[in-house]
Amino acid sequence: MADLFEFSERYLLAREASIKAKPEGGLSGLEIEWNLLDTQFHPLLTVGSGPDQQSFVDYLRSEFISPALRDFSQLEVFHWMIEWATQPYFHPRSAIYESRLMEAILINSLNRVGKEFD
Repeated sequence: MADLFEFSERYLLAREASIKAKPEGGLSGLEIEWNLLDTQFHPLLTVGSGPDQQSFVDYLRSEFISPALRDFSQLEVFHWMIEWATQPYFHPRSAIYESRLMEAILINSLNRVGKEFD
């Protein structure tokens, strides 16, 4: 039990020192991966045709997600996947709140692009 107490004390001291040294840093962050599928649960692969054809996620990111927020999202291995990453925080709750905002942004963007393609 003493080892656990020592560990928690060391952790709290390291966290306090980290907050003082780099307040914009953090220990907790989240990466959220989304598989973008149609109503039949098939991957959303591409939009357009011919030389204008591009992956759906590329189109979504370039046309419907604000340039200020694009740095928080990136393509994943497959062209129907997108990942959002939060900033680091010292409190996990803050990362959760930011991830919920990112989900809302993605849902609103998907709603707008869905209206464009009917």
